[in-house]
Amino acid sequence: MSQKQLPFTGIFMCASTLLIALLSTSSASHDIKSGYWLYGIYVVGISILLSLLGIFSVVSKKDKVTHMSNFFLITWNLVGACILTSTSGPFATTSNGYFGIWGMVLFSVKAVTFSLHREKLTITYLNALHGFGISSVVLLISIIPYVKRGNTSYKVVYIFITSILTISLMGTMVIMGSLGYSFPNRMKAILLSIFFVAWIILANFATFSYPFLDAGNGYFASWGGVIASMLAALEKISQCYRVSMTKTSLQEDSNKSESSEVLSGRSKDDDSVDTNDTIEEW
Repeated sequence: MSQKQLPFTGIFMCASTLLIALLSTSSASHDIKSGYWLYGIYVVGISILLSLLGIFSVVSKKDKVTHMSNFFLITWNLVGACILTSTSGPFATTSNGYFGIWGMVLFSVKAVTFSLHREKLTITYLNALHGFGISSVVLLISIIPYVKRGNTSYKVVYIFITSILTISLMGTMVIMGSLGYSFPNRMKAILLSIFFVAWIILANFATFSYPFLDAGNGYFASWGGVIASMLAALEKISQCYRVSMTKTSLQEDSNKSESSEVLSGRSKDDDSVDTNDTIEEW
């Protein structure tokens, strides 16, 4: 199995897990009345069809079809995950269905990463960047109910502002990239490092007490953002370090070549002087 087939296989397996969870007696009896059950079936059905289409496209090397379906898949699965795992959804707490739908989202991110992969952007960096953006969106959706209830505690305000700023940063980077512009790598490393520290503070605020003490979307999004921002920042820092070391090595090589040229020039001058002296002696 090739690396490009792996995300679609993962989506298929996670969708099958979600389907089993939906068809189980406890899920069906609870959700068929509220409409979640039917919506979950739609999410599973379309994801399975597109995952099979993706596997076929990779095998037949029809990348254009894969690119279009990948962007739809990540949007479709992310919306489905936010709805099915919301506080009123069938998978609000951790269960097979919960991990199944979020597994579909993660493998969709992987599929989009392969679509956007370029020589200048590593797979690790793209995965981390996409994961960071998704974590901020999920966290914002999770914190909005607290804001609507009029909760103005410093923790809720901090989480709300940090998630909005993160979404703004990710959106700006995506828009600039699509227009052919980009932040310098050093600036990216600094920004991602700052947001990494901000998300560590956020995760400690949110998950050690209020509001995301229990495992759920807010809990996993908080720590997912920490991990994703750390990976993205480390990737950019290491890239800046490699560029710096390359420049230093090239500068040293250039200095060595200049020194050798100077020495060779001096030796030629010395040889000519010795020759002239020998001629004068004769």
